Amino acid sequence: MSVGKDDLYQNDAKFHAFPGSTYPPVSWDLGFSDMKRSASKTRCLKEVANYDLFRRHLENTFVTTSENKTFWGKAIYEDCFHGKMDQGSQCIAETFIDTLYPDDFVRDEALEILKAKPEDKPWYLQVNFPGPHPPIFVTSEMASSVHKRKWPDPADSVIAQHWSCPEYGGNPEFGGRCNYGAELERLDNLMKSIVDQVTLEDTMVCITGDHGEMLGDHNLGGKKVPWQPSISVPLLCMGAGIQVGKTYGDPVTTLDLPGTFMEVAGVEKAEKMTTQSLVPALTTPSQPLTRQTVHSGLDEWRAVIRSINGVSWKLVCCIGKCQSAPTGTPEPSKGWSLLLYDTEADPDDMISLHWENPNIVATLRQDLPRGWCPNTNGVTAKPPPLSASTGAPQQKVPITAEQKEAA
Repeated sequence: MSVGKDDLYQNDAKFHAFPGSTYPPVSWDLGFSDMKRSASKTRCLKEVANYDLFRRHLENTFVTTSENKTFWGKAIYEDCFHGKMDQGSQCIAETFIDTLYPDDFVRDEALEILKAKPEDKPWYLQVNFPGPHPPIFVTSEMASSVHKRKWPDPADSVIAQHWSCPEYGGNPEFGGRCNYGAELERLDNLMKSIVDQVTLEDTMVCITGDHGEMLGDHNLGGKKVPWQPSISVPLLCMGAGIQVGKTYGDPVTTLDLPGTFMEVAGVEKAEKMTTQSLVPALTTPSQPLTRQTVHSGLDEWRAVIRSINGVSWKLVCCIGKCQSAPTGTPEPSKGWSLLLYDTEADPDDMISLHWENPNIVATLRQDLPRGWCPNTNGVTAKPPPLSASTGAPQQKVPITAEQKEAA
């Protein structure tokens, strides 16, 4: 079973079997017995008018204020989505109510589909919340919940003010790190209402995300870059057989969640599936997993992450200069950037340690896809020294051809 934004058919708004479409039953297609599918918080306003469940919900909802004025749900949501919250907007405290917030809609759909879960065999449900994703916009209740609380500024950013939070409350709000926090806290409550419907003695529950969010770090919003706020996501599991309060310290990948769920359900993997099981780490956190290296990548970069001698190293390979590279990142060499970070000691990716750790670079380079950073005699230039007071580069340090060859 599946609820919410799944991206399984990302470019096909008509999937799976809505009126007017010609798709076969969903069970013929992806193996789900039931789905309540909705598009993203963005695409629900675009081409999915006749097919998206949340879009239908918006179109069928009307809100009446204390002044007896009635507003259309879709128009309210659209103003909130575009940040139109000034005078004359339909996105006001009385109109942008919880039932128009996309995550509340997904939660309600999940509670409904849970009623149909089988009682005589293992079952699986994925619930996909679209809320914590650009654009960031929240109800007045959510905005007020984080009003006047202190939130950390973006790291390595000259646009920190852009991500600051308003100093007023009581109305819907758009943007800001505090309101992203409000979206996450809203998720906590919504997830709890779902988890409360199952018994953890015989159910495994895992909470994670498909990508992170830069939130102004390194002057960037969104995702798609190799820096930790973008590629690192939480993974919390609870329930049957899982050790309480334990942390597994080595890198893992969410691509191994399918293998985990299949093992718990007693289902054999198909022959060509590469997913592994995280059950050993969940039941005995000191036990190493079969998969030692985690891979990530998109467009013009690839990364490998592995724990070596207790350090979680990340090797990043970019074509040319990496997008939104942290301040002080050295220039590319021979058309490539090859950078090395200690992800625990340096979660903001501020200091590449490739120059000081050639053996680690050589080891991790072997795990890059074929053709990426192929110049074995050339690594990215040595980074400039950092100022002890500001952490900024003191000056550019030229690197000679002899030094490159020696590397």
